[in-house]
Amino acid sequence: MMIADIVEAASRASHPLDVVLVSADYEVRKLAEELGVGFLREEKERGFNEAAKKATSWCVDQGYQALAIVPADLPTITEKELDAAVRSCEWSPSVVISPAIGGRGTNLLLRRPPNAIETWYDMDSYRRHLAEAREKGVRYTLMYSVNTLVDVDTAADLLFSVRINDKTKTAEFAERSGAIERAKKLLGL
Repeated sequence: MMIADIVEAASRASHPLDVVLVSADYEVRKLAEELGVGFLREEKERGFNEAAKKATSWCVDQGYQALAIVPADLPTITEKELDAAVRSCEWSPSVVISPAIGGRGTNLLLRRPPNAIETWYDMDSYRRHLAEAREKGVRYTLMYSVNTLVDVDTAADLLFSVRINDKTKTAEFAERSGAIERAKKLLGL
């Protein structure tokens, strides 16, 4: 459901955005087909950074001018954040970095060109992305939005994301499936 929310946001953006999912998982390939988006197959799952590298190489090979990396666990992102990121990244080279809550992770990374800086997920990525942009002299914009702060990794994250936007497919599924009640029970709420 989270991926469907991201794809829906991309489809409503005022700038045309091609969405491509990267995975070795056959179920993700089926989901890409169902959602009508592209799919890049990895030989085997090697983590987020390797998937981002594959997407970066593919975008460069295909002649794309920019690449936005949005983790699959960010169901509250909307077309407003995507549009703002694209508007903020009109110069080349430039990047838009949107930190996760706590300021350590990155929940949206837009790069023009696609390889303007490396991807550093799972390793204090926000600070590393920012440091590399500064070191390379790449224009950068820091984007703060409640809709891009919370990636869903824990029960508390799920509840917070539903509080941010209870109209997402993720929120509807979490309510229907009982995940919200289980999360509340787990957290003693």
